[in-house]
Amino acid sequence: MAGAQITPAVAGLLQRGCSNCHSDAPQYPWYGYVFPVSSWLQRNTGNGRQQLNLSTWDQYPKVRQLRALSTMSNMMRQRDMPPEAFMQLHPEARLTPAEVDSFATWAASERARLIEEMGR
Repeated sequence: MAGAQITPAVAGLLQRGCSNCHSDAPQYPWYGYVFPVSSWLQRNTGNGRQQLNLSTWDQYPKVRQLRALSTMSNMMRQRDMPPEAFMQLHPEARLTPAEVDSFATWAASERARLIEEMGR
């Protein structure tokens, strides 16, 4: 998330739980290159990047970043992200309640920083 003031803990959480679908650097397992799984993965990761691409975070307008931070926090709290189907194949992506709280705290602080920056 270039341009964000991100903590190492949150960066690790995003790498583990989000970047496979929401970045330009997905890490596919070996079976991700075998049809029909490859088609399914490409479609899903393409949709994920279309919604939010952490690799292009610094290119988003500040208002979009603010909305994205809120949406990300809400989806993690509601356990909508990472999706259950993804976690079945990638149990390491499962976020603990403490990690979700840590992300929400960081996101609120990053939102405050962005709002202050916009006011300058």
